[in-house]
Amino acid sequence: MAYYYKGLNLIKIGKTKDAISCIKKAKALIEKGYKKSDPYKEVYNEIYLMQVEDKLKEIQE
Repeated sequence: MAYYYKGLNLIKIGKTKDAISCIKKAKALIEKGYKKSDPYKEVYNEIYLMQVEDKLKEIQE
């Protein structure tokens, strides 16, 4: 989650190249299973792989 939100903040300050790097790192970690989740209760601000992929597409266009 930290890499994804760091990437979003880097976008806001205009560091797109660094943002893409952070968001790609977040995607890789999610794909490896490093994601805060709990099947029994809602996790606040949980991020999903689809959400990360959509943001990457948006930035790279």
